[in-house]
Amino acid sequence: MLSPAIDNMSTALNTAVGTIGLSATEFLFVAGLAGVILPRYSDIIGRRRALFGSIAVMALGA
Repeated sequence: MLSPAIDNMSTALNTAVGTIGLSATEFLFVAGLAGVILPRYSDIIGRRRALFGSIAVMALGA
């Protein structure tokens, strides 16, 4: 879904196409890992703590 928009994104952000593609690849890789790791981790520490921890990480990233 993202591939057709990479050209437009690179033009709008005034950056190289490779940079946008690498950023998208990193995001999808981390999202895939989090989907495997976070459910087990939340069983260990509790769902509420895992939820607030992931919200804190997202807030720091934003």
